[in-house]
Amino acid sequence: MYSIKNILNLRYWFSEPPYQNLLAMKIALIFFVIMLVAGVVLAILSQKEKFSVYIKRLFAKIASLLGWMGALAFVLLFFRYEATPFLARRFWYGFWLVGLIVWVVYILRYWYKQVPLKRQRQAEKERLRKYLP
Repeated sequence: MYSIKNILNLRYWFSEPPYQNLLAMKIALIFFVIMLVAGVVLAILSQKEKFSVYIKRLFAKIASLLGWMGALAFVLLFFRYEATPFLARRFWYGFWLVGLIVWVVYILRYWYKQVPLKRQRQAEKERLRKYLP
């Protein structure tokens, strides 16, 4: 029987996982496909000229996140489907999730800390440039 308490148990993370439910595999596959498609769409949008430089860079960062993490998730899902002894363990998904969270934190730090500073510097340059010949 599954319980939320298992998440805090190391034996749960490092034990051999039981047979994966086919419905759960299909749901995970659909989720990872959506991640990859969203990554491709954002990569295309990051090339459009109608967005500012900062938005295009944000789109590129998110597209990179979704593309790499989606591809890695497909590899993990493949190993889970094939039931390879070591590579199908649950702790790989834990590493994947930690990597995803760290990457999202870096993207949010870029958007909320670095972009306002860059915009401020750009506005200062524009203000000074109007006085130069």
